Amino acid sequence: MQHKIHRLLMQHKLENPIDFSRFSVLSNGKEHKDLVNSLAIFLNNLGFNLDSDELQNTKNKAIELILNTTFKGLNYNNFPEVSLGKNNNYNSPIICSGITFNSTCEHHLVPFSGNAIFAYIPNKHIIGLGQISKIINFFARRPQIQERLNKQIFIVMQYLLKTKDVAIAINASHECITRLGELPGKSNITTFELGGKFNEENNLSNTFYTLINNFNQAKS
Repeated sequence: MQHKIHRLLMQHKLENPIDFSRFSVLSNGKEHKDLVNSLAIFLNNLGFNLDSDELQNTKNKAIELILNTTFKGLNYNNFPEVSLGKNNNYNSPIICSGITFNSTCEHHLVPFSGNAIFAYIPNKHIIGLGQISKIINFFARRPQIQERLNKQIFIVMQYLLKTKDVAIAINASHECITRLGELPGKSNITTFELGGKFNEENNLSNTFYTLINNFNQAKS
């Protein structure tokens, strides 16, 4: 399954600009030690005293956090197991909102985080909310841009659920914007993708737009 998802995103030119084969071997061995040593050089050049009691384990802890949490979505072995249930003639939209995620801006390597609304009209299968959240967070746990993240989730969920009738919206706050002072206070960006009936039928698209607006207003 993992390799199929990777190839799917490659075909749509939506995969992250990362050498995934290299990332998968970084968890241990020489490559892992090289990462730790490289970070130590970087921190030393910034003036960090890595021999101090407070900082002596920083390089190891930082690399462990990057590999196992912050960027765990770069290792396709971490792609969640997906089990689909049989759809027993349910033809109305299923809408999941308030799905939280944390990601990292690939331009500045600082966090952005937010919430997602996911909706679909079942074809032959249904999927649990927990699995939707895990898939969203798998693609979020990478150096990302929000637009790509939105499209990756959209394409993958259409593939897994075997239906075009999928909609996804993401509302996120980007620390790179606030830290650079480009926008005052907390700023939010919303992106969305509508497929199949959500794009073709005005009542469905308008309903989804209303959900986005209501959700964003509740979070502001």
